[in-house]
Amino acid sequence: MAEFAEEILRQRVWYWLETEMGMQVDAEVELGTGRIDLVGESAGEVWGIEVKVGEFGTEQVDRYAESDALDRLYVASGKKLDPEDDSIDVRALSQIRKRLRAGMAEGWYSREEIEQELTAALSREEQEQEIGSQTVYGYVLPFEQIESDKTPISLEDAVRRTQNAIAFSGLGIIHVPSASLREAMSPGDAPAPVILQEASELSRTKTVEFARREEPWVRHWLWRAYGGLPEGHIPNVLESDQPYRPIDLITFQGSDDPTAAVENPTDNKVIGFEAKGEGSFSTRRLKEQLTQFLETSTLSRLFLGVPDSIEAKAVEFISSHPEFDQVGVVTVATDGSVTTVQPAETMIPEHDGYLERQTGRKTGYGDELPAEIDDTVTAPYITDEEAIRLKYTDPAPIADELRTNEFEDLDANGYVTPAFTSLQRPPLDEVIDNASATRVYVLEGDTVSEKERKQGLVEMKLSYFNDEDILLLGFTRYMGAYIWFTGEELDLLQSVLHSIEFIDGGSVPGQGYIYAADTQDRWIQAQGDPDVEAPDTPSKAYYSEAADYEERIELEIHSHVTDLEAAANEDRIVTFRLGGDGEGADLAVSKAQLVDLIASIEIAREHSGKTAELPKRETDSWSQARIAQSGDLVEDVDEIDYRSDVIR
Repeated sequence: MAEFAEEILRQRVWYWLETEMGMQVDAEVELGTGRIDLVGESAGEVWGIEVKVGEFGTEQVDRYAESDALDRLYVASGKKLDPEDDSIDVRALSQIRKRLRAGMAEGWYSREEIEQELTAALSREEQEQEIGSQTVYGYVLPFEQIESDKTPISLEDAVRRTQNAIAFSGLGIIHVPSASLREAMSPGDAPAPVILQEASELSRTKTVEFARREEPWVRHWLWRAYGGLPEGHIPNVLESDQPYRPIDLITFQGSDDPTAAVENPTDNKVIGFEAKGEGSFSTRRLKEQLTQFLETSTLSRLFLGVPDSIEAKAVEFISSHPEFDQVGVVTVATDGSVTTVQPAETMIPEHDGYLERQTGRKTGYGDELPAEIDDTVTAPYITDEEAIRLKYTDPAPIADELRTNEFEDLDANGYVTPAFTSLQRPPLDEVIDNASATRVYVLEGDTVSEKERKQGLVEMKLSYFNDEDILLLGFTRYMGAYIWFTGEELDLLQSVLHSIEFIDGGSVPGQGYIYAADTQDRWIQAQGDPDVEAPDTPSKAYYSEAADYEERIELEIHSHVTDLEAAANEDRIVTFRLGGDGEGADLAVSKAQLVDLIASIEIAREHSGKTAELPKRETDSWSQARIAQSGDLVEDVDEIDYRSDVIR
């Protein structure tokens, strides 16, 4: 999701409240129970509006309803929320249950009193709405009192929040119709928001304070004056794995394609505005930001926007820093009028965008481009972090250098066996902390459990723990297992993989666990239960009867090069075998996956071990690269048709 998506939605709703609803409006208003996106006031009635691109959680808006600072409360969304929708905010109900437990522990009420309130307030239909295998009534009603760090909740608030979580009771709904990005960038051009459901009246006892001299006010009226992208993207020159950062407003003169400003700077401009209010005008912070913005060389002009009350302070700041001679100053008055008090010097931008995981992104837009604008970046700014990603874009050269037909400990059958003995170690979760590299390989094969044999796709997750020199292979989906290697074991694993095209196979010892079928089922259920503290992986001793649940196990690697050469097929060049006859799996590794695996282990172990250095593709925008048989990356294993490697 683009950084500016929700901000531009907020500007559209703000503009509509002012121009069509006749309201005085301010943003990021403190209600005492949190900051709400927008507050509008007209004829003594105060509305609160929370703006969301898509779905929203009722718990957040409940806090605003409890502030006693609003007459009515709305949610404005780009998604057309249906007032008759029977969807349930399960997260909110879970929080209500936990807070009711805390209230019972504090002696505020008994379980019987909770039952009475819920039964009286909820209709039979509302009580019996289903959440998995439970009803709403059964889900919310706590079975026991538990001391908790959660804040107790009154029965009245618990009932109201429960009603909101299942029916949006009392909450107003505003739909912000979809618009092209070009329409949304121009105030008044996009379709106006529509009230789908009026909000119920709340009991207001407080007065909200509007801030006409703070950053949200300045940003809004700059957008009203110039249009463009609030919170638009520019390259991030800070040391960060995020390649972009937002600037308060980016607008365009001439063409709204930043490439035009690079190729024809005379007729086209990319203009950036950094907005500050009385409370956010920090000279140290501002100096850092303006320096960083200029360093990107993506802007034709740069302005500092401030309320007119601190005009002298802004002009003095710019004039006292010769490195900001190019920066102009604009002011915004409390009536919204914008004045240029110091023009900005025109610069010629060198870059029309930046690279994000080897994919071109454009200044301002990021990856959300209007249809008319070409998405090819012709002069990208490359951050230090992106330069790391570009270091090993292709795994093939690394794997080719490591391929060898020299090996030791080969038996008469052409099979490598270990020449060392490894002793039982403490379990993995007592040894490691955080992984420094992750890959996921989508492997096809057979999995075996006590229940049945299955054919399908299994995800093999590779994680490397740099400090301990530990490589973990975790298997999920149609099986549950993991094996980890260190020291000589890991050396042997690499040796077998490097020579696998010249030998019949090898056996690599490690330590791990193969879960019984019901163990995996219990973990999956625990992941969906908000009251169970389930681990991220089902590898804890909690799920095994034995304290020393990890065992010495082996990963068997079998080569099928000869068979594949005859068939001219590289989809099953190697098989990984983990476990015995009654458990485990036989999983096929393709040539493309093998190449990537060899290179990834080498990079993780012998180089810096950073995730960013692992081979990527231009399509990779996800936190984990799932590599299909073809070597292509997919976001989810369900995108692949079983036994076809066709990406849906």
